[in-house]
Amino acid sequence: MKLIALLSLITTFAVAQEIQQMPADQIAKIARRAVEQLGSPSDAPFAADADAGKSVSGAAQLWMRNVLPSVKNAAPDPAKLRMATFRDGDNEAKVEVYFVGISKTDGGALELGLCAKDKEPLVKVPLVKTDAAANGVPIALDGHKEGENSGVLVVTIFGSYNAAITVTKPRE
Repeated sequence: MKLIALLSLITTFAVAQEIQQMPADQIAKIARRAVEQLGSPSDAPFAADADAGKSVSGAAQLWMRNVLPSVKNAAPDPAKLRMATFRDGDNEAKVEVYFVGISKTDGGALELGLCAKDKEPLVKVPLVKTDAAANGVPIALDGHKEGENSGVLVVTIFGSYNAAITVTKPRE
């Protein structure tokens, strides 16, 4: 993967109740192992670059475990998800991998999209400019529980743009 994708890699092992913050050195270790295992997928929905003039600009990868983006108020079809399995000794973790892209609507508004296997996003949400001053943190995550099986994952880009993604538990 290109360096920008690696630097923007977001590793989230979370449930809808709480996002668990991970130390930067642990994220870097996981990112290196992820790149070793996945390489640069030839079927990625878009390239990771910073060309804002394109229809979709790749921003990051989002990895989630035990929680999925809600599609029409339900968990997406498992056949549409991109899965990765990581092993560390006797431990194994299956995660869903999403390509995070930013695009403009026909009206010029920014939106954030999450793609899995298909080039068409599973979810598109508004990317809203906030009053906060820009900062050097490329991407930050926050979240909260909304209901018994749902929550909201807030993606903040450079401190001044927010996107709220409704998440849900996987189908049983």
